[in-house]
Amino acid sequence: AVSKKNSSHSLAIYGFPPLIHHAMELSIAALIFAAAIIFGIIVQCLHSDMQSVDFQRKDLLFLQATAMLSFIILFAALLCWLQAEGTSAITVFMLVILFLLLILTTLSAFSMNGWVIKKFKKHLN
Repeated sequence: AVSKKNSSHSLAIYGFPPLIHHAMELSIAALIFAAAIIFGIIVQCLHSDMQSVDFQRKDLLFLQATAMLSFIILFAALLCWLQAEGTSAITVFMLVILFLLLILTTLSAFSMNGWVIKKFKKHLN
């Protein structure tokens, strides 16, 4: 029940700021990329015996590039959130975690590429 004294005040609700909308859109895009990665891993596991080694190599590199892109998009979403809401301990912690995951994924992609090249050289000799 609202009293007559308080009912004369209007309350304008405008919605979220634009930076929060951008953070939500970027987060949804990162989620879509993550779902594509999971789907790609499942397909690769189910059909690993029917695929050539060249296709598996390209598929692994594509999945790792997609993972890096997903981390970069999520990193951008977190930066939008930080700019809109300010810093807190949990957001800085998440920023550090995402940055470390991006570095690990990048290193994994480079090491996988080197491993695949060594494996192909072994088969050629």
